[in-house]
Amino acid sequence: MRHHRVHSPEEEQRAATIFMLLFFLMILAQMLLVYWKKKRYKSYQQVTLFGLWLIPFLFAEALHFYKLITCWSLWTAGDLPCAPCVSLQAARARKCVPGFPQLPRARGASNSNPSCAP
Repeated sequence: MRHHRVHSPEEEQRAATIFMLLFFLMILAQMLLVYWKKKRYKSYQQVTLFGLWLIPFLFAEALHFYKLITCWSLWTAGDLPCAPCVSLQAARARKCVPGFPQLPRARGASNSNPSCAP
């Protein structure tokens, strides 16, 4: 049976300080993200979209998940024709997004993206 090592009060104090520092940094980062989203919506969307694509790829590469990297790359290559720089036209969206005609009903016919307003 293994016994846990007893920590000194100094180690416990240091661990508590680091925990509180990381906790408050996390809250500050969330507040800055909300501020960035309010002030610069388009750049926020572009950076977060790129991050949502890049971060799983980097984790898969670091952990040597080569099947995931292959699938991720193939999926990305298949999506590139459906990702124009301008908003999708309805006819093109029907080809790229299965179930596109049902999207307005599913979303309650509201536009949540202010930069895509007609």
